[in-house]
Amino acid sequence: MPGCSHYRSLPQAAELDKEGARRRAHRRAREAEHDAASLAKQEGRLARQRAEAEQSAAAQRALAEQ
Repeated sequence: MPGCSHYRSLPQAAELDKEGARRRAHRRAREAEHDAASLAKQEGRLARQRAEAEQSAAAQRALAEQ
């Protein structure tokens, strides 16, 4: 039967689809971890900048009160 080879390849095609889905999921997970790390670094920089700005504002207020 000509159609038999098609049906025999369906499990193989399904397995390839699963493998592709797993690879894509792993890639998306790595990208999400990278994004989380980048955001954590950015958050640290912003926290330092905020602290510096608050210190500067406090110093300026102290000078203005003199």
